Amino acid sequence: MRHSHRKAHRLIWPLLAAALLAGVTMALILRPPPEKTALQAEVAERLA
Repeated sequence: MRHSHRKAHRLIWPLLAAALLAGVTMALILRPPPEKTALQAEVAERLA
């Protein structure tokens, strides 16, 4: 492996890891809220 090839890998892998982390974070933040189940609706009705 030449020096330039090694240098490229040292740049690429952290960038790919950061992109993956950003993608997972955005997927979790931007996902729609879960729908209420029948049990959740029943509990909310009892507490109200």
